[in-house]
Amino acid sequence: RIVCQEGAIVRNGIDIDDCENVGNLEMGEIVEAYDRCINSSGVLRYQTRRGWVSEQTRGHGRDQIAEILDLRTRTGSIPFLATSVINKNLKRIECGIPDLRSTCASIMSRLHGSQVNLFSSLERFMVSGIRASSLRDRSQ
Repeated sequence: RIVCQEGAIVRNGIDIDDCENVGNLEMGEIVEAYDRCINSSGVLRYQTRRGWVSEQTRGHGRDQIAEILDLRTRTGSIPFLATSVINKNLKRIECGIPDLRSTCASIMSRLHGSQVNLFSSLERFMVSGIRASSLRDRSQ
């Protein structure tokens, strides 16, 4: 599911800079991905029927673009964590389906980022309130 407010850009290849934009996905849209890999820039990408979508933005904040709702395997076997084999011809690192530990680590990382943003916003709010109240006291 796309969780970014701006939506997601769909490209026709793995490498973001070398590929064309072939469409967009809106926030809340649910798509099925059948391949997942890390490109040469270190960005985790999902291949859908419409093209390739990034899991996170490339910027400083690494904001979440897509989240996994459900894991299914075609063979019915138990999901595995691949050993990150580098494929030099495709300029990507192959990834298997994440195990519980890596999924939990990803969730905890996103929660931590949200908590940091929340507390910095509260801090700015409180500082601006203190400044406003001290200015009012001086004017009276």
